[in-house]
Amino acid sequence: MNISNSTSTSLGNERVDNDNFGFGVLAKLLPIAVATTFTNGLVLVLFYKRKSLHTASNYLLLSLASSDFLTGSVNIPFFIAFSFGIIPYNSLPARLIYVIQTLLVISGSYHILVITGDIHFAIAKPLRHQSLAKSTFWKLSFGVWIISAAFSAVSFAWWKDTSPIYNIAYSSSLLFIVFLVPYIFMIYAYVKMFIAISKRKIPGQENNSQKSRFRKKQGDKKKSIIVFATMAVTHAVCWMPYFTVMLIYSIAPLVPIADTNSVDKVAEVFAIIRFLTSLINPLLYIFFKRDFREALRMLCGAKGIRTPNISLTTKTRSLSLRESSSTALHSIFSQESVMLSNFCKINKGFTDILDQEKM
Repeated sequence: MNISNSTSTSLGNERVDNDNFGFGVLAKLLPIAVATTFTNGLVLVLFYKRKSLHTASNYLLLSLASSDFLTGSVNIPFFIAFSFGIIPYNSLPARLIYVIQTLLVISGSYHILVITGDIHFAIAKPLRHQSLAKSTFWKLSFGVWIISAAFSAVSFAWWKDTSPIYNIAYSSSLLFIVFLVPYIFMIYAYVKMFIAISKRKIPGQENNSQKSRFRKKQGDKKKSIIVFATMAVTHAVCWMPYFTVMLIYSIAPLVPIADTNSVDKVAEVFAIIRFLTSLINPLLYIFFKRDFREALRMLCGAKGIRTPNISLTTKTRSLSLRESSSTALHSIFSQESVMLSNFCKINKGFTDILDQEKM
């Protein structure tokens, strides 16, 4: 009777501890999950709504946003459920949660690696980069997902084996393959890109307007490099310490840790921080990358699109319009205006000029 009461009390205390821990995790991670799902969902909506974003390089960002969206909508909710003790520690669902988490972190790291390579290629070989087809970037994105899925699924091979050797080998491999090797290349690439841009001089025989465009173009390239370099640093800061702690825990059965409290505190902090990278990524390229910023402004109605008056004068003015306004014309005009829309597309439209003149 006493044993039974003592066992019941022990299980009750454990359940209370799990609930307290779970509610603490819920309070910290639920806002991150909601914000991450919303911001990356916004990226997907922008990409769907604005055809101007359908550039070859942006397909890599679309794939990265999909990975970050899954982090907010799947990975974090699974971790919250696990923190309540609903899922047994050494069960198949628990292993599945770990595999999904590993899949998404590898996907994020390799997406940033491929994006860095794309920017480096665009600066080093601009003409060859412009000739790349969108299918090339689809293949790169698909390759990232395949490699991530294959590497994360390896842990299924020993999920019932309690030997620490496998976990040590796997955690070490994660740090080496997912962080060390890619970041050595990324550091090299970003240094080379900054040097290349800094060495480019303004053509001496160009006029002032051409020099201004040159400076603006160089400034845009530097901003783009800074944005993606910040993404790479953020990903490393959020995830590398977490996997380092996981490696320490893997080694602990063989080499006891003297101060476990310090390691536990670091693990608790980075168990929360690691998910922030999926929230920071979309904020960086939505607000600091010009095409996404303009797409957001258009989606929010900051710049209204008005149906132009059809006249001979406007047809004449349409000779100097940008190609981007033709997309708006196609969405406004009815089927009877297809020929006129095509004419405006060929002559690069006129809507922006009319807006500027009326302001």
